[in-house]
Amino acid sequence: MMVAIYLFLDPIPQFWHKYVINRESFQPLSIGGKNMRSNKRSHHGQFAVLKILCIVLLLGIIMGPVWAFCQMRDDGMKTSLNQVVKERYVEGEVLVKFKQGITSSDAVSRMGAYNLNIKKRFTLLSKIKGSTYALVASKTRSTAQIMADMERDTMVEAVSPNYVRTIDSMPNDPSFGVLWGLHNTGQTVNTVTGTVDADIDAPEAWDATTGSTDVIIAVVDTGVAYDHEDLAANMWTNPLETPGNGIDDDGNGYVDDVYGIDTVNEDSDPMDDDGHGSHCAGTIAAVGNNGTGVAGVNWTARIMALKFISSLGWGYDADAIEAIEYIIDQKVNHNQNVVAINASWGGGDYNVLLSDAIEAAGGAGIVFCAAAGNDGEDNDITPHYPSSYDLPCIIAVARTTSSDALSSSSCYGAVSVDLGAPGSNIYSTISYFNASTDGNIFYDDMESGFGKWYTNNTWAITDDRESFYTGGATRSFSAPPSGYYFLSDSPGVNYVASTDSWVGCSSDIDLSVYADQTVYFSSQAAFVCDWWWAEKAIIEISNNGGADWTTLFDLSDWYLYYNYWGWAADVIVIPDSFKTANFRFRFHFISDSDDNDPGSDDAGWVIDDVAIGTALTKGYGYKSGTSMATPHVAGAVGLLAAKRPNESVAMRKNRILRNVDKIPALSGKTVTGGRLNIEKAINAASGSLPAVNFLLMQ
Repeated sequence: MMVAIYLFLDPIPQFWHKYVINRESFQPLSIGGKNMRSNKRSHHGQFAVLKILCIVLLLGIIMGPVWAFCQMRDDGMKTSLNQVVKERYVEGEVLVKFKQGITSSDAVSRMGAYNLNIKKRFTLLSKIKGSTYALVASKTRSTAQIMADMERDTMVEAVSPNYVRTIDSMPNDPSFGVLWGLHNTGQTVNTVTGTVDADIDAPEAWDATTGSTDVIIAVVDTGVAYDHEDLAANMWTNPLETPGNGIDDDGNGYVDDVYGIDTVNEDSDPMDDDGHGSHCAGTIAAVGNNGTGVAGVNWTARIMALKFISSLGWGYDADAIEAIEYIIDQKVNHNQNVVAINASWGGGDYNVLLSDAIEAAGGAGIVFCAAAGNDGEDNDITPHYPSSYDLPCIIAVARTTSSDALSSSSCYGAVSVDLGAPGSNIYSTISYFNASTDGNIFYDDMESGFGKWYTNNTWAITDDRESFYTGGATRSFSAPPSGYYFLSDSPGVNYVASTDSWVGCSSDIDLSVYADQTVYFSSQAAFVCDWWWAEKAIIEISNNGGADWTTLFDLSDWYLYYNYWGWAADVIVIPDSFKTANFRFRFHFISDSDDNDPGSDDAGWVIDDVAIGTALTKGYGYKSGTSMATPHVAGAVGLLAAKRPNESVAMRKNRILRNVDKIPALSGKTVTGGRLNIEKAINAASGSLPAVNFLLMQ
């Protein structure tokens, strides 16, 4: 009896602390012990818990004899309840290996004595091994009865049920072996050796389903490379939109929104020019078993692409909200089965509008999977939004390593972060602008002199990385992105006060022939200037040969002070109105009249690898972070929706949190104390899921 009670009590999840609710005050309560979010208690919540405990005891009484039976088979060998459930075989059939010296005719005669017939002989195996092998069957007797007879027979060496074996669902994608988050064999990935089974058990889940084309997962990020070889077949396309006709066919306010929308550039082309969103999309649903690249958690699902983050790695709440609205509209008004949003981003303070948008998505039946953040902080103390919004549709995700450790940079929270998922050295699909290969219109790596440039001041090409005092130490610019040379506003010396200098391309560039294509401008730069003062670094463009200039991007507000002396790439889409025959660009540096910090922070602006082009590089690469952990969970929601299409947000979230792998590294660090296990979640019986959670989250 004690064994049975332990069996059912042990998995009772810590996350019930988070979701037992007082219907009047909507305050979370605890199941005994410390109240995790409120000092109030709910009689309704306590009564629900009491009912559950009673059910547990009742199940213990019912299951006690069953457990005892499962603990001892007829042959005296112990087995587990889990093994009994998983062991499927053909009833009325057994496989028999006869002892050496027993001929085929002897076997037929012996089986006839038991009223059994030999259904199949394994002639080649019998010849090789020197024993007779056969499949024995009966139309009237059970497998257990046949097994019992065979185990006592002196002619039989071994007997086994005729087990049903399913495909292990290992895809043939050539890089599947490095996807340790899906299937960890202890392999070494990117120089890091993992721990066997520190993964989400994807192959085991794929025995149940590999996904469905009826399921849509929205990636709200830097966009998605919808033409990537390993993503294209799984991209969502708007069934009500006619591509390229310049008409808003479905009346949703967006013209030609075939794959989704781009709220950064205010258009309907969510192409990823950074790689972050495509990496997330590949983990969620890269095409599986296609002999190409990698496999996603879903082999077949549809990825809806929403771009609200620029290639510089940041975006605005307003753009995020617009993207979420678009998703809700597609689900509610256009019958598109969006089941999850992947939000591998965060930061900033509480915003009730963003919170409301996410809550509305939950109300529409969409699970919001959110990264917990990469600051290594306790989100219970320092919230990280949107993952820290207290909304029932959110699953907040921490990052685990291939050895089941909590990454040192991952945020955590016993109350505010739900679970962990693989997020270190994750290999997936990427898309980015590679200046040297994608700069088909203009490219200069500064290794061939100043011929493509002109300036009004001291700008020149140099290899002098300078020495400057900043951040309490003497430093120099790091090595340039390519070669040895780069542009500098003041080579070898500090920039001067009251400078108004620029360097630009020396001749017009004809962009008129690219009117129907996306044209990208890219550069790499580093900057050291007075801290928080009036220095300006602006990329400007002209559509009339330099007669007038317009700001394409102002680096001043954040770039100078946060990227500081390290090189960083900028990729910006050139507006259509500047695709003329007389396009020009320049880098414009302005300093104020004061040297606010004499002797330091005065090195200036350096630039390398400037390019203009129409292509993006599509490939594969490694990334790490809670951004990479979250798509594993979003993908899990997709698999659940494929296998159990009628379950609610509450039930899907509950399945995931209820069925984690408990690991020491997450004990007291997350609500569940565990790492995602999609096989457990997908195969858990509906009756085993705590009903109290349904009341809260629906």
